[in-house]
Amino acid sequence: MNREKIIYLYRPEKEGEYGEILYSFIDDVATTIKKAEKDMYGKYGYMAEKKVKECVDKKNLPMQCIQAWY
Repeated sequence: MNREKIIYLYRPEKEGEYGEILYSFIDDVATTIKKAEKDMYGKYGYMAEKKVKECVDKKNLPMQCIQAWY
């Protein structure tokens, strides 16, 4: 994390290699820069992007976050 960006790791179902979500404070955009191994269609990356953006908007940037989707 720095003044320009923050990178979060995500991992579907706690399995496989992590993916990476980059949030740019300059552009106000969250983007999947590396898809997680078990995220075949990018669905989890997309949901993680939305969660990161939501946290930024609420000015709550946790160092760790567990998110479950049903």
